[in-house]
Amino acid sequence: MNHTPESPRTGGARVRPPAAPKDTPAPTPAPGELAGLRARLARASLTGFLAFVTMWLVNAQSLTNPVDNAVWQASLTWRTGTLDAFFSVLTQAFNTLPMTIYVLVALGFFIWRYRSAWPLATLGVTMILAPLTVTLIKNLVDRPRPSLTHRLVEELTFSFPSGHSTSTAAFCATLFLTAYPALTQRGRRALRAGLGVLAVTIGFSRIYVGVHWATDVVGGLALGLAIACLVHLAVFTAYTRNQKS
Repeated sequence: MNHTPESPRTGGARVRPPAAPKDTPAPTPAPGELAGLRARLARASLTGFLAFVTMWLVNAQSLTNPVDNAVWQASLTWRTGTLDAFFSVLTQAFNTLPMTIYVLVALGFFIWRYRSAWPLATLGVTMILAPLTVTLIKNLVDRPRPSLTHRLVEELTFSFPSGHSTSTAAFCATLFLTAYPALTQRGRRALRAGLGVLAVTIGFSRIYVGVHWATDVVGGLALGLAIACLVHLAVFTAYTRNQKS
């Protein structure tokens, strides 16, 4: 007859097996963990800034250009009642107030996940720097938006660069870079693809609803990516210097 083995006894007392270890806090993904990304961060930031400056120079030559006009005219032919409603809601879902909520939720999650406040130095700084940079450049370039006649939403500021595109690109890039240490390779690929599609879709929505030219959007996406990568690179550099001191 089979018997279930009993736990060993010591001095007549049952000895309990060791308890399973409790969950430990997630390791803090210090910026030094991005060491393998350092060169790529520098390249991405430089590429983004070069693309942005190119769009700026294009607009400096003329407030409108054949490419912008062609894309804008084409976007008018794509309009349907369903798409109008969809893109109007989508683009306003990334206005300043909703975006602020998304940033605060992401900050709370990452601080909880990593048991560290270091995301404040990446996500927080990036999402403050991006809109401030956009406001400064908008007033320097002073580019008018497309005609009021075809706008589906109202905007009062200047056109270049697209603030929605800049902020969304900066937010998506920073989400990816902040989540990077905690993800598997498959997770990184999936998140990068999803966030990339989101940023491009929001950028396209600004053209569709008639408040931006194509070069505004391309310049904004490039600027947002550049700012996010530059902030992460700066945080990494500061961290490594602190480790050496």
